[in-house]
Formats: sequence, C-alpha cells, structure tokens
Amino acid sequence: VHQQFITVVREGRGNRLKVTADTFSGLFWNGEEAVRLGLADKLGNLDYVAREVVKAEEVIDYTPHENVAEKLAKRFGAALGEGAMRAMAVSTRLR
Repeated sequence: VHQQFITVVREGRGNRLKVTADTFSGLFWNGEEAVRLGLADKLGNLDYVAREVVKAEEVIDYTPHENVAEKLAKRFGAALGEGAMRAMAVSTRLR
C-alpha cells in the first residue's frame, strides 16, 4: 500500500515534487512546507477550493452551531462549578 501511495504521488505531482530523504517517510508537513516540497500547489481553504477549483456556485456550511439553550447551559454549568469551587475554598479555610 505504501509503495502504491508513493507511485501515485510521484505520478500525480510529476516534476513539481522535490524528493528528499523524508518525502515518503510518513512524516507530515505544514502547508508552507508542503508547497515548498511540491506536495501542494498553493495554500487555500475549503471555500477557496470549492469556488476556484471545483467551481461550486454555492457552498453550504454544515458546521454545527450551538443554539441559545446550549450556550446558556454551558454558562450555567461554568457558573455552578465556579460557585462550588468557592464554597470548597471557604470550607477548607474554616477548618
């Protein structure tokens, strides 16, 4: 499987690939390093790829967002925990 991966990367990247001793070692690189090594063409995000590469006319973001009830529950839980910590601190000082 690893050799198949190497073959596909070499064929796909062609002359853009700058092979080093670490290229196929299993290590990974940040975006800038990947571009420098020829493993990527340029930096971009999901929206860029969808609009410029795939030419999608509309991009739908399916990222889950907290609703008001969830936000309030988190704040309430944090406040409750903070109160409990204060109570324990006072209790410890009273001993």
